[in-house]
Amino acid sequence: MIAFTSFPTAAWRSTMRASAVSPQRPSIEDVERLSRGHAARRRGTGSRAVPHRLNAVERRAYELAADKGYVTLPSNLGYRRERKGSPLYNIWRMWSDSRGRPAIMLVKRASGAPYDSVWVDSSTMRGVGVQDFTDTLDKLGIAEDTNLQEFDVDMQEMGKELVPTWRIPETWRKYEFAERAEAKAMAKRIVEMLPPLNRKGTEARRQEKNGEKRYRRIMDIDELNQHSLV
Repeated sequence: MIAFTSFPTAAWRSTMRASAVSPQRPSIEDVERLSRGHAARRRGTGSRAVPHRLNAVERRAYELAADKGYVTLPSNLGYRRERKGSPLYNIWRMWSDSRGRPAIMLVKRASGAPYDSVWVDSSTMRGVGVQDFTDTLDKLGIAEDTNLQEFDVDMQEMGKELVPTWRIPETWRKYEFAERAEAKAMAKRIVEMLPPLNRKGTEARRQEKNGEKRYRRIMDIDELNQHSLV
């Protein structure tokens, strides 16, 4: 178990707020479109080789994750053989990228395994505030496993380019817990380190809902046009 400590986060929070929204990140509308199996409006955001379309069970998990700030995944990370990948894992990274946040995942243990784990992928921050975030994260405890190797890419430069989420290499830390309650507490504590999620009624949440409505309106118009051609 990791003992939680208190520490100042205001400095890097303010930096993150100022820089998190980037025109190079996927838009809220495109995340929604891809999650429903439709093409993104901006070319290159998705890929036919990378599954993003969610089924009903995954969508429920995704919607809960958007409210909590972290997603809960099975031990295989939601891999589906018929899709040759994990749509929920992929769309969660894209959701996190669209908001300039790390992708936080609670991964349930496999049958007979001793630990649940919390994965924190900071690559979706695209280099913005990452050092301050990881320094603060280190104060929560030592990760059991990491994937923090050096890549032949400058994340700050990548954040300025039209690079889709699925092309950004993951840089994660993994924390293991014998009790699921401890894993949930860790995930929640990391979420609390970040700028607050925009809840219903805020300007950003209204923009998100407007993006979803705009997406549905476009789909309705397309469907009417197809019927008119028949």
